[in-house]
Amino acid sequence: MGNRTRFLSRIVLLIGFLFLAAPVLASPGTLKLRQVQLDYPSLTAFVDLLDDEGKRLAPGGEGVFAAALGGRPLKVSEVRPYSARDDGLLTILLVDISASTGQERFEGLREALAAWIRKLGPLDRAAVVSVGEEVRVVQGFTGEKNALLYALQSLSPGDASVQLNLGIIKALDLARGGVRELPARRLILLCSDGFRESTGGATPEEVRAAIQSGPIPVFSVLFDSPERDSKNRNIAAQQLLNELGFDAGPVDGKTGPRTAAAIRVFQQSRGVAWDGTVSNELVGVLRELAGRRKDSSAASIGEISRRSGGQVHRVDSGPLPAAFDAIASSLDDAVAIRVDLKGVEPDGTLKRLEISFTDGSRNLSDGVEFRLTAARPAAPQVGESAEHSVDAPGGFAWWYAGAAFAVVILPVGVALVRRRAGRVTTGAPSDEPTVMLSPKSEKTGRIVPPVAVELALSGRGDGHSVLKGVVAERLVLGRTGAPSVLVVPGDATISARHCELKNLDGRLSVRDLGSSNGTMVNGVPIDGEYPLEDGDRLMLGKTEMRVRIRFEKRG
Repeated sequence: MGNRTRFLSRIVLLIGFLFLAAPVLASPGTLKLRQVQLDYPSLTAFVDLLDDEGKRLAPGGEGVFAAALGGRPLKVSEVRPYSARDDGLLTILLVDISASTGQERFEGLREALAAWIRKLGPLDRAAVVSVGEEVRVVQGFTGEKNALLYALQSLSPGDASVQLNLGIIKALDLARGGVRELPARRLILLCSDGFRESTGGATPEEVRAAIQSGPIPVFSVLFDSPERDSKNRNIAAQQLLNELGFDAGPVDGKTGPRTAAAIRVFQQSRGVAWDGTVSNELVGVLRELAGRRKDSSAASIGEISRRSGGQVHRVDSGPLPAAFDAIASSLDDAVAIRVDLKGVEPDGTLKRLEISFTDGSRNLSDGVEFRLTAARPAAPQVGESAEHSVDAPGGFAWWYAGAAFAVVILPVGVALVRRRAGRVTTGAPSDEPTVMLSPKSEKTGRIVPPVAVELALSGRGDGHSVLKGVVAERLVLGRTGAPSVLVVPGDATISARHCELKNLDGRLSVRDLGSSNGTMVNGVPIDGEYPLEDGDRLMLGKTEMRVRIRFEKRG
């Protein structure tokens, strides 16, 4: 009886210990900072708070969040659970349309993405962006499911190459450029097989720099086409050749002249005797090379995804819907933390944001580096229809008045400008910057420091990859050499006087000069003056360039 009593006492003590220790055993084990949404003078950080088993935990009890920017403590003004139903989600569907994807696999991808679209809630918004030989916004942000499904249906795999890095950069720009009415929680859903990355395009370093301009999580779904594992060696060879960039034509198992030519080119590149026929040895070599390239691509995309706050789901030849379901479920029950930025200067410099959590038993933290910039004026959304535009009252009357004003005033203005303008170096790009005389600020009368700019042209390897200029008052960018024009060479879609950079009391802005093909900043067409920040992407015609800004010091 005594032994039984002692046994029961031990059981009771053990239960009591487990009950008291439950809060400690359930304490969080991981904090992951997923996204930073800047809305100066505040920001919202979306974090995942997980216990030791990887399950979501809602903040509460003794748990306390803290924030610091560049080592400076900041006030946390609000902590609340994120709710997709109440807050909404902004998704950019970034879809690889290169030929290596394969028609059968692409159909499965389209069905999985269509299911994602059909599950959008009333507050959710999405955009469809295709990435192949060029990056194209097929459908801008909208909550209309039919419009998104129609855009998805219009896509087909057929491009000879894919600019994945540029696609991610443009998707980041698009996600950051949305107006406040769009959901603050945002993500990019990249769907690709990881093959046929074009040479000479944007680099991984440019992608990392774009992430630092404002982290938006990139959730990547990497897949393979089932044809690569086909027991029919003709089908397998065609698919693998296409993945490696050798154009074998449709994957149909018919080894016609196109497939034979692709095999011969591949064999020649390997320095072996070429006969243009399919063999088990050929398929084995193709599989090995394609596997290495896929691993390399997956590593690069994975690093970018994790750096951005996202995840990688490598499904290979497995079912696609499971990957999208896993991503959707991972977004549930995140924590939204609002941080007060009052007193912090939005100077555009790179700073590290640290979010930490303590519950008395352990301290968890995560951080990300990004550029703190001031709020920008609202820009028109990409894909916005013309029916939303509104003409000013009395448009024709104002037009005639403006024309009359131009006839009278322009000749005088031109004469004055010619008298006051400094000498400007023009012509082909060189290592020497274009220089203009320093203006005085209209507000203070003091001399405004010139702003030096470097325009790094994407995908250029012709010795003119960087254009340099110094903007004292204004600097025109265009196609042909003329006074006060910095030439952007090699693009006939750029107008002679395309746009101008202006130094507004030490702040740089850009204005389109009525060009034929328009000017875009971070993927958004501009109208009127638009402020520029260091790291912005400027697009003139078909030429995209990254803007680097620094102030000139004059003695």
